[in-house]
This record gives sequence, C-alpha cells and structure tokens, in this order.
Amino acid sequence: MKMKVEFRESSSRPRWNREKCDFIPAKTRVFWWYRNDKTLDADGYKTLKEAVVSIVNGMGKEKIKIADIKYDAFAGCSCGCSPGFIVPVRNGKDIFINISKR
Repeated sequence: MKMKVEFRESSSRPRWNREKCDFIPAKTRVFWWYRNDKTLDADGYKTLKEAVVSIVNGMGKEKIKIADIKYDAFAGCSCGCSPGFIVPVRNGKDIFINISKR
C-alpha cells in the first residue's frame, strides 16, 4: 500500500519517578490515526517506522534506528485502547501522526 505519513503534533508528558519523588521525562510514544484505510500491511508498517525515525531524529540530539522502535499494544493506556510505538528517547514527547493512502 502506498501511504502518506504526516506529522501532526507533539506534546510533553512527564512521568512520576518514585525514587526521586519528582517528574522525569518519559520515553517518547508515537500514536497514529488512519485517514482512509484502517489496515497496515508489512510495507506500510515499515514505511511508518521509517517516518517515525526521521521525525524523532529531527526533534533532538538523540538519534535512533528502526530496530530501536518497539510496538506496544498498551503504549498509551493499560486497557489497550491506544497502541503505538515506544521510542527509547527520554524527552517526554508524545508524537501524533496521520496516515492516509496516496
């Protein structure tokens, strides 16, 4: 599937650190929304990961590779309603992107 991936926004989300009794930046999470078709084939999944790498690498000093990105069915919520990618960059940012067919 040919697809278009567009960066929508990013927001900060701190995480509570029990040991330090303070907020620390959480690992970056990436969530996506479909514009038309709600399925991703293997090529679409790879394209999405490549887009995430370029977005994250453009946001800061830390550089990541595709292998660093992990899919998590519970990335946004413990009930599984908001799956996404977890990126090992602790900048406290959540990234939201739109996916649509070309």
